[in-house]
Amino acid sequence: MEIIEDHDDEPTRTQTVTANNKIAFALVASLLILIGVTIWGRIDLPSATLEISQDQTATAIPADKSIAVLPFADMSPEGNQEYFGDGISEELLNELARLEGLRVASRTSSFSFKDTDATASDIGESLNVGLILV
Repeated sequence: MEIIEDHDDEPTRTQTVTANNKIAFALVASLLILIGVTIWGRIDLPSATLEISQDQTATAIPADKSIAVLPFADMSPEGNQEYFGDGISEELLNELARLEGLRVASRTSSFSFKDTDATASDIGESLNVGLILV
């Protein structure tokens, strides 16, 4: 007599990876919402801070109403998740740029400090921003 074990109850590798991806997405979404709410709560936005001149260039927003989002460091054990950190940084930058009255340093400017030894105050002064998200 032969006993055959049925392993239908065990999740497949694909199901496990999909579940892990859903958890990672939920964590990232929660982090983005938390950061957005925190920043929104700390910024006192006047009703009309951004004016467009006749040549369609934005007037300067004070440095205390500005932020730079620097690329996040890859702290994974294998060191192969840099694209993930860059993607999160870029997504945060895009979402913050939608807030009226908040000036966000461009991706090109912010990412130019990737892998440099510049201090936060040097970066803030160079980009003329009051807040830096690292």
